[in-house]
Amino acid sequence: MDAAVVGDAEKLPFKDQVFDLVLFSESIYYLDDPIVSLKEIRRVLKPERVLVLTCGTANAPSLWPMLLLLKMLNRTIRIHTSNGAYWKTERYTTLKLRKILMSAGFRIEKQIGYFFYIPYLKRERFIPLMIKLGEFVPIFSSYVFFFAKAESRRVE
Repeated sequence: MDAAVVGDAEKLPFKDQVFDLVLFSESIYYLDDPIVSLKEIRRVLKPERVLVLTCGTANAPSLWPMLLLLKMLNRTIRIHTSNGAYWKTERYTTLKLRKILMSAGFRIEKQIGYFFYIPYLKRERFIPLMIKLGEFVPIFSSYVFFFAKAESRRVE
């Protein structure tokens, strides 16, 4: 593509089955209906091609106090812009993200996660260790990468 395209995640401005890969990074928590948006991604992906979804999760211990308070108040975070628009932000657990992907008709091929930063570890040791922990107990990852392909049946 030669230029950026602006569009609605629930109605992407592309023909069916045109992309070999879709990178969906740091976006899912801002969507009103992530399943509808993922079905749109599925529509524009070529058969057996890959969606890479990356995002932080509600599993991050640094978020627990805020998420607990929001749950008690029955609220989500809303981010307001200078022109009066807003979008919500919702953090999902790794298990909820898996359910969302599967509900949209994706088959998860691989999941990689890592845990939060531990300050006393040296950086060169930190990343490999956190990835190993994320592989060992992926449902508790603070940040996750999903590699998924569309199921063969059509999901509407």
